[in-house]
Amino acid sequence: MAGVLLQEQEWGLLVRLLTGMRRFTDMVYIFHALKENDRFESLLGQGMDKVPGLQIAILDYLERYYAEDKDTIRITALHFKMYSRVATQYIKDGQERTLRLKGSLANTEETRALLTAAMLDFSQAAQYYLQANTLTKAMWASHQAELVALQISLLNMLAVDQTTTSILQLDTQAITDLINTTLSERSLERILERSIIGMQPTSHTTKNYKRVGRGRKKVGESVPATLVAARQKDVPAT
Repeated sequence: MAGVLLQEQEWGLLVRLLTGMRRFTDMVYIFHALKENDRFESLLGQGMDKVPGLQIAILDYLERYYAEDKDTIRITALHFKMYSRVATQYIKDGQERTLRLKGSLANTEETRALLTAAMLDFSQAAQYYLQANTLTKAMWASHQAELVALQISLLNMLAVDQTTTSILQLDTQAITDLINTTLSERSLERILERSIIGMQPTSHTTKNYKRVGRGRKKVGESVPATLVAARQKDVPAT
């Protein structure tokens, strides 16, 4: 039956067949046909949000077969108000960028652009996790953005093409030791307050900023309070 409908290009009937049987994995060929013939939007129409499992099946399909089309994946997830899926995509993008920045980093325009893009990815992820009411993940993503912001500021202290150690793969103690030997207490506070470009401060991050430099002898003593969660490699489960 599906073969006949495909041959006759009966797109409406194919959609009804797909949503009626709900065998999304077995009937992936219908997804293919709709996508290849610019009819995929018919799966996003009114009432489709009431079909059990369809939203997840659509996103899974796009992520598997059109992973490079990130804009379409995000727009589709936003259409379904699946904010956590949008956030996860931004986390993946940010992690892909930071994984390219290991060892020594040179103060170049390309490196700064890559870091800035990663910071914005984590910042966007934090905001979408908040919309999804997954606060633990939002705090984790915010910490990731803070860590990248600190790396940018360390880089900006150098002359052009001069190198510094990447802190993105260091553990918390190593980051603390580096900060103690590199930054003054006052400069660290300014970095955390002003360097996170494009981020909207949350009450959580604001409290962390105010803790920096308060009642301690070394710059690094309260760094784990703001950055310890950022050293976790995986997004925390809710």
